[in-house]
Amino acid sequence: MSQLTQKTEYTSPNRLVSLKVLVFLFFGALQCMYAFLPYHMQALGFKFSDIRFITLISALVSIIGPLIIGFILDRVSIKRPSAYGKWLRILLFIFFILAGLMFGSLLFFDKPPKFDEFDSKVTFSCNDNGGHIFVRRNITADGTCADLDGVNGELVLVNCSYTCETPEDFHNLFHPINSHKVIPDALITSDTSNLYSSENPSFEDDDYILPEPAQLVAEPTQPSIIPPPHICLRNATDYEHCHVYLENNVIHLLDMTGDKNEKVSNNYSDEWCMHPLVSTSCRIPEQQVKWMELIRGSRGCSTPAVECHIKDPFKPPSILNPINRIKAPVIELNLYITLRIIAELFPVIIHMLLNVAIIIATRETSVGRGNVGHQWAFYPIGVLVFASIIGLVNHLLPNDVEPYFVPIFTFAITMFICAVVVLFSGKLPLTPSDWWWHTKCGMLAIPMSALKRYKWVIAAIAIVAFILGGLWHAYEAFRHLFTIDLIESEIITVPNWRSKTFIYIFGAILSIPLIWNGEKIVDCFGHSNIFILAFVTLALRFAGLYFDVRTSWTTLYEILEPISFYLPWFTLILFTRHLIPKKCLAIGQGLLVILFFALGRAIGFFFGTSVVSDNKEFYKFEEDNKIAEEKDLKNIYTIAASIACASAIIYFVVYHCILLPRYRVPTNRLATNNDSSVSPQRVFHDERSRKGYFRY
Repeated sequence: MSQLTQKTEYTSPNRLVSLKVLVFLFFGALQCMYAFLPYHMQALGFKFSDIRFITLISALVSIIGPLIIGFILDRVSIKRPSAYGKWLRILLFIFFILAGLMFGSLLFFDKPPKFDEFDSKVTFSCNDNGGHIFVRRNITADGTCADLDGVNGELVLVNCSYTCETPEDFHNLFHPINSHKVIPDALITSDTSNLYSSENPSFEDDDYILPEPAQLVAEPTQPSIIPPPHICLRNATDYEHCHVYLENNVIHLLDMTGDKNEKVSNNYSDEWCMHPLVSTSCRIPEQQVKWMELIRGSRGCSTPAVECHIKDPFKPPSILNPINRIKAPVIELNLYITLRIIAELFPVIIHMLLNVAIIIATRETSVGRGNVGHQWAFYPIGVLVFASIIGLVNHLLPNDVEPYFVPIFTFAITMFICAVVVLFSGKLPLTPSDWWWHTKCGMLAIPMSALKRYKWVIAAIAIVAFILGGLWHAYEAFRHLFTIDLIESEIITVPNWRSKTFIYIFGAILSIPLIWNGEKIVDCFGHSNIFILAFVTLALRFAGLYFDVRTSWTTLYEILEPISFYLPWFTLILFTRHLIPKKCLAIGQGLLVILFFALGRAIGFFFGTSVVSDNKEFYKFEEDNKIAEEKDLKNIYTIAASIACASAIIYFVVYHCILLPRYRVPTNRLATNNDSSVSPQRVFHDERSRKGYFRY
């Protein structure tokens, strides 16, 4: 009767429902939230160097959490083994609450007003009457116009174009044929090879032929032959030097001086201040004026001009630096870093505690054991459900709701729900008998000296976990950059990054049956082959990004996610479970989580984003194609793929030439009872092992 009761305790699936719920809620919400944390930092005004620094520091500091809590749990297993389950539940409850509070508090940081690199509240304009800088009154502290008379400084001009509009209504009319139809014959075919040369800034209006309005009917076959904008400066000797703005060019005006015309500046309009500049002019080609008049029709073109955005308009040594403008509220970097460091401690601790809980709840007994794969399968199930819901909600919400709000808020609420689940999980079998702590798997004793005996195996697995974690997090740092949600791209014409979690669906769906039957798969193929295959698939994913970053292909790479992440991580847990003595269970799982999700995340994110500088809006969809095609990123892909390939080859050689021969199990394994009969290295490729024979 006692055996029947014990069997029911360990094999009844109802006993582990609360454990499945915890895995489902925690990992599903966590992975979706991590995808949006960099967006949240960018929205708070942090530069990308700050984002990289915060992620690196918080991941590195989180190492101490599993070490401290793991040591406490292992001491409990020695001093008070009968209270182990109680302590495990108490710690889970505390850290679920703290994780929800700390990450939820991130939403209380106020988002500062947006001040773009190319500030739309400031613009440069010039024509035959001279050059001017227009500044909105509402960005100055007192709403008045500053006196720039005699002020010297620099201007960095970008996005220059011909226009007829006032500063508040800037429209690019330099290339009207890109959006208006003209017949090919309307443009002359004369040689224009020197037209765009900065060494030949002079031009004659009569050289260019303008089509009549009735001819605006066909697609063009040649680019516009109207010369690009020329910005001319006159020095003290009346020598005129002209700067020619080419596409994607930057004009750096080093010595600019404000003119004395305060009356004009203050009385220009109720919304704008106009600051004249000394010795600046721009010539507008007559044909360009006629062209813009054709495009604008009855509105005409009374104020033709060259307009440019000003890059970093208020940073020294800009001529606008003396303006007393309203500063955008800046989030205190130290305060945010402190909060993030504290918050990042709890997910890795909870991850370690769940590993320990699953290992104990599915432990081997003389009458059977629970299935580890059935518990861990709720990891991809949670990712599938949360990624779908959060992605859909983000897609349907209006644009004034920040995309990061839903995943962070969802994670905080989910952590509180997990804490409630822990309170009602008293029937989970988390308190093994005292003798269990002194055995390998219920029968075969393994002493603490095994740490020394299997030191090279432990070192090999630690290195594998670290490299796999680093490579996977490096790919994760870029994943949102390459992938456009298929649902979103089908519904709207301009996809954005509001619902990037949809991309997790593909890998999660394929991972569910794989992890559900994970133990059988690992037994069949062997742990070493799975690690090697994981390295190979990561190399293929990075190589694929090197050759093609289009959405259709990068989405296809997601089918490799189960083999490059879910199954290797599951295998690492299984192998570590049987390699580390029970007295070091928590520390062993803590080290595994540290190597993969703390050190791996820190190094992987830093390495993967090392080529991204502050002047690139890395987390903006409109910049995705430009950044993804850059040479520096391709170098990252090459290095990452090379590391993955080299790791696969080295591990294959080390395992088959050194580790396997050294720890090989004798053929008559069951007939012996010495230390050589216990070989974790043979756990996952011994086809003769069967349940009930204590194969571990």
